[in-house]
Amino acid sequence: MSMVSQEKVDAALTILADKEGVAASSRAAHEYEQDRLKVIKARLMARCNEKSIAAREMYALSHEDYETHLKHVRELAELRYHNQDRRKAAEAIVDVWRSENATNRTFARAAS
Repeated sequence: MSMVSQEKVDAALTILADKEGVAASSRAAHEYEQDRLKVIKARLMARCNEKSIAAREMYALSHEDYETHLKHVRELAELRYHNQDRRKAAEAIVDVWRSENATNRTFARAAS
């Protein structure tokens, strides 16, 4: 009896092929919005009238616009890591399938 069905292998290969570029798009979106977070922080700090850098940074980090964008970055990170985990799981399925087939070939040679 096989541990990994052909359907699971086919599904795993579809995930790894990623013809639509889902994994790459989610990673790129997350990285872009992380960099954009720095721009938002800089703009908010520039808007603040405080003299010290620490006070301006505190203003920017506690600003509603920054917090809203930070939540958006979190959502994109969750999507990115979900896709990353799916790919790792697909790789594991293919690895088990390969090992299983190699073992079956070894037993077949030994039996002949």
